[in-house]
Amino acid sequence: MRARVSFLIKSVLPVLFALTLVTSCEKENTSEPEQKETPIVVNLDALTVRESGTFSPANLCYDALQEIQEGNSPEDSVRAQIYRTLLDNLYSANLYATQEFIDINGGNLSLWTLIKTGTEAGWNKFSEWVEETVDEGVEAVKEAWNHVLTAYEWLRMGYAIVDYPSTSADGTPITLSMLVCWPERVGLPDPSPNTLVIGNHVTRTRYDEVPSYFKTLSSATDVHLLATTWATASFILPDVIDGIREIIGDPREALLVMPDYEGYGASLSRTHPYLNRNVQARQSLEAALYAKEWFEKNKKKEFTDDYKTIAIGYSQGGAVSAATYRYALENGYADDLNFVGAVCGDGPYEPEQTLKTYISSNILSMPVSIALVLKGLCETDPEMIKVGAKPQDFSTESFYKCGIYEKIGAKIYTTDECGDCTWHYADEHPGAFQWKTYVEPDGKEQHTHLCTNTAANKATIDYFTDGTLPDDKTLALKLQTLGHCLQKHGLTYSEGGTWVPPSDAKFTFFHARRDDVVPYENMDLVRLRWGYDKAKYIEYNTDTWIHSSVGSPFFIYYSFREALKILEGDWKSGASVVSGGSF
Repeated sequence: MRARVSFLIKSVLPVLFALTLVTSCEKENTSEPEQKETPIVVNLDALTVRESGTFSPANLCYDALQEIQEGNSPEDSVRAQIYRTLLDNLYSANLYATQEFIDINGGNLSLWTLIKTGTEAGWNKFSEWVEETVDEGVEAVKEAWNHVLTAYEWLRMGYAIVDYPSTSADGTPITLSMLVCWPERVGLPDPSPNTLVIGNHVTRTRYDEVPSYFKTLSSATDVHLLATTWATASFILPDVIDGIREIIGDPREALLVMPDYEGYGASLSRTHPYLNRNVQARQSLEAALYAKEWFEKNKKKEFTDDYKTIAIGYSQGGAVSAATYRYALENGYADDLNFVGAVCGDGPYEPEQTLKTYISSNILSMPVSIALVLKGLCETDPEMIKVGAKPQDFSTESFYKCGIYEKIGAKIYTTDECGDCTWHYADEHPGAFQWKTYVEPDGKEQHTHLCTNTAANKATIDYFTDGTLPDDKTLALKLQTLGHCLQKHGLTYSEGGTWVPPSDAKFTFFHARRDDVVPYENMDLVRLRWGYDKAKYIEYNTDTWIHSSVGSPFFIYYSFREALKILEGDWKSGASVVSGGSF
């Protein structure tokens, strides 16, 4: 019997990555950036708002908070229960949400007073709980905060689904879409945003799993976790005592921008250019520039003079966030947007080395990842198109015929459903695939993965193992082109050398030591090429091996805290270890 993976963020986070350390680094190249792209010109007349309104995110991350305990540390489990308690009470009293209630009291009963008083009582209870057991602690927090959070009903999340102009990898004009959201308050003036957050989503294969479909998504998604974190946690008042701010987060008035990747949303008919560094970075940056100007014009609320921009993402979103920040640094947009950093969780940064590691380990824990890469490159990258490369050039006959490429193209199947093609095909064609099974050291978990050499054909295995090329000159050229395309989309790649960020850049990388899809060695490769003084590297130690299970604590706890350190000047380069719940 095969072991099935129970994923927290549904059909989310299939990302290509398992890295080996590369000891032969290219020459460092920081003084001469790559040739600058055509400048981005924002034309608001070309922008279309498909939908806008307000939304109460009360139930957005309940599932994630419940399931966060699947293998994560006791500390994070406790925090999950606390957050769930907060959300349970967050919208429980409509009374305080109404302007009528404020008017009846003649303004004498201030919401600010209610919140601050309740917060202090809550903190006192929380302090008493620190030495108690988990169950007792959660009950103590719940009791203390019941009357505190009733006052928070006046928070709403304003949102807009916006189409904006962009270009594809070959320069073709296209239309993309994005979700823009911000805090809205009932009966109180909305302050000017002091933060612009670019949220890059994880890998999707269904058309309705992207940010523009946020109202119908399962609550356990990175879209909702980002929206909840920045639209709910961001509104805590500046005068709230430090203890509570340590639990919930610092006050930020944030505009959150979450672009649908090309191939989804408004561009559904197109192939998704999976892990194409420059294209996805530029398109993400365009979304941020359009969202800011649209918000200021339509909401008549300009950003504060000292506002800052930051990119945040996990898995594929982590790679896109890192690429977006790099693109901004290289093309002058870091100054234009006050772009100060990126927080990247378990991301695939170096595709060439990833494929080599999948081959050397002969384990492909998420078959859809390699199919997404091959389909995306062959159908969107000009170099691959020029040599006539097709996914079947690099796939075994079984992998090509199992239906995985068709399911990806249909965009109605989850990543799990796409990957299941291999199992179904093997049931009908015994011996079509080979599998590796291993048992966790504690004997409790058994995992079965597809062998890479039954997905990638022999010519591909040989070339990415030792550089051996086939006698077929046409296929040899296609393999060399694939190798170059995988290499050029790496975060550290630069023509003629290794790209290293400038000394004032602030990259934070967060990676789980036991990630099953994007191994920890991935972060190590960036660290090897950049050094300890060019970025912050956080090793996350938990018992879980599931890539997606780490996503929830990343978004709810760590990404927010690490973003605040960048935004508030508390960021320091170097390496550290957190054991699930440590900060």
